[in-house]
Order: sequence, then structure tokens, then C-alpha cells
Amino acid sequence: MPFLRPRKPKENRWKDWDQNAQKNGLKNTVYTVNGNEYTGEWRDNKKHANDSRYEGFWKNGMKHGTGKFFFFEKGQLYDGVWIDDIPKCGKMIDFGREDAIDPTLYPIPQLKLRDSTGVLEEARSKYLDGINEKTSQHLITSTT
Repeated sequence: MPFLRPRKPKENRWKDWDQNAQKNGLKNTVYTVNGNEYTGEWRDNKKHANDSRYEGFWKNGMKHGTGKFFFFEKGQLYDGVWIDDIPKCGKMIDFGREDAIDPTLYPIPQLKLRDSTGVLEEARSKYLDGINEKTSQHLITSTT
């Protein structure tokens, strides 16, 4: 005689479908009707920023060399040089500030320096020359 498994009542199936439709974890880009888009993590069907993300070079488990650090919760990005997990030289910009969960009170002001790019590149090259003389680097992307 075959073993028959008891069926689930039909009224409970909508709960399974609803659970499968909920957004949890890392998802692809989601677009809204008004044209906004969000790419990132979800928790309980709500946007959930994963505090930060680093893309760049590492040495001994620490940020070392050029890299970008995304502060998703604040809507800011630091792009610059790191030495032993400490940002040394770079620029901080507002990045997705209007969609950030907890943006800073004031936006980052415009830079009024006459040759800001030249000053930044000069300082950046000094740090990078020191790094290149001392060690080799490994490029890895990580989420913290």
C-alpha cells in the first residue's frame, strides 16, 4: 500500500507565495514606478544598507593602497589611498545621498581650491610611491 502524504490546506498556500515574494538578502536592482532604483540588501521587505563596502587593495587583511569605501547608510563615498586600514589621501563625495537611510545633516560642500585635482594627485602619488616601494598588493572587493 502506497504511503500518502497529507495535503496542506489550500488557504495556507498564499502564505508560502507571500514569503517567497518577500525581499530578503542581496537582490538585483529593483525599480519603482516613479523611476527610482535601488540595488542592495533587503531585510523584511525593506531596504537595508549594509553599512559600508570597500573595493580596492588589501595587505595583511587591511585596506592598503588605492580603494573606494562606500558609506551606504550615509550616502557618501571616499575614493583615495589607504595605508594599514587608515585613509590617508583622497576625496569624500556625496553618493546616493537622496536614497540613503541616514544621510548626514549637511551635504559635502563644493571644493573651492583652484587646482584641487593637481593637489590631490601630487599627494596621492607620494603615498603610492611609498607603498609601491615597500610591498605588492592584492585587489579584492569586500563587504563589511
